[in-house]
Amino acid sequence: MRRLSADVVVIGGGIAGASTALALARRGRRVVLLERWLIGAEASGRNAGGVRQQGRLPAEIPLARRAVKIWETLDASLGRPTGYRQCGHVYVAENETEMEALAEQHAQERQHGLDSELISPQQLRALAPGIAHGLTGAKFCATDGMADPAQATLAIAQAAEEAGATLFCHQQVTAIGLSNGRVTHVDTAARVVSLRDKPVELTAREYSLVEFMALHRGEVVTRTQLYEHLFDENESSLSNLLDVHVSNVRKKLGAEFIATRRGHGYCIE
Repeated sequence: MRRLSADVVVIGGGIAGASTALALARRGRRVVLLERWLIGAEASGRNAGGVRQQGRLPAEIPLARRAVKIWETLDASLGRPTGYRQCGHVYVAENETEMEALAEQHAQERQHGLDSELISPQQLRALAPGIAHGLTGAKFCATDGMADPAQATLAIAQAAEEAGATLFCHQQVTAIGLSNGRVTHVDTAARVVSLRDKPVELTAREYSLVEFMALHRGEVVTRTQLYEHLFDENESSLSNLLDVHVSNVRKKLGAEFIATRRGHGYCIE
């Protein structure tokens, strides 16, 4: 199995992992990032994309303000779009009690330098004409905004690669070696098969697919059978990756290795 040397191994290809890899690579570190699925495939790519400073714990506000400054120039820094826009954000109050709570929050935010403001129902409706009637008021922060989570995560990961980081998808970490309190190595679930006496590295899922197909050599294996073998019931949203795994196996072992039986499934002769 191929062994890589790195100064830092980042586990996880979400927006935090990709950003860590980018920052370290730009500082000249040898970085390897290991992601068990795809970049941004989990929470980082599936959220509302809020870039928010208000409504946080007081200790978080300085960090959130600094983050917004980074977001404001991030597209230029990455050389690609993230979907970021500074469109503002409101917290609404349905009654006087909620409005008082927003006023207390507003006072704390102002103490930490955040320029939020309390607004009337009329001002709120001017900002959001489609909002429900009868609201008591709101708190508004003009410098809050949002980004496209999947686009932003991928943009940061691509910039990390350009900066010299090495990114691997479908590489689930299985063990972390320690010695004297320091990490010595990181193992993944990758497997090695021999093709015409030449070693070929497969990810754990690719290896599982090949192993299952080999057990049924000469038979047509349906897509449903492969789904059930490769993905457990908690991973149904990832079953569309079956075609990706089949394609990757064909690239590594040869296009003819797995034959398609159109309308039925796959087969190894």
